[in-house]
Formats: sequence, structure tokens, C-alpha cells
Amino acid sequence: IVGYASMNIDGDTGDVAAFFIAADKKGLGLGRRLWNRLEVHAKDRCVTRLRVESDPQAVPFYRAMGCRQIGDVPSGSIAGRMLPLLEKRLA
Repeated sequence: IVGYASMNIDGDTGDVAAFFIAADKKGLGLGRRLWNRLEVHAKDRCVTRLRVESDPQAVPFYRAMGCRQIGDVPSGSIAGRMLPLLEKRLA
């Protein structure tokens, strides 16, 4: 396995629960391909926006995918840490 993604759908919102590409496979376009498949999957289920709580180091990737930061949320695993919340509206 070189990557995987999962999404929870609530109404018209898809919350990206996991998005991972193996470190030795980054930079090969696999993240973009996986994100594009996630968008198709979301649109097929009438999702109009994707949201992702991102590691700060991954923000440039999500911005390149068309997301914009809409706020910050507390980390679910590290007390006191805030994570960027990003969103992409789907056409």
C-alpha cells in the first residue's frame, strides 16, 4: 500500500478522515491522483464541500488541491495543539 484516503459524509459535507501517501512515494503525483478520486467519490454522493483537518506541513498540498483555510481546530491526539481546517467547494 502506497496511500489511502477515507471520508465521512454528513449531508453535503465530506470530512476527510484520513489521507496518506507513503513518504518514499511523495512527489510522484500519487497524492493528486488520490485526491482527484476522492473528489469524484464525493461528487457521486452529492457532497458539495470537502473539509480536512490538516497537519500544518500538509497545508501546501491541500492548497494546491484547491482548498482554503477556514479556521483552526483542536488536535484530537495532542493536547493544546491546533490544526488548520481547510475546505474545498465542489462544483
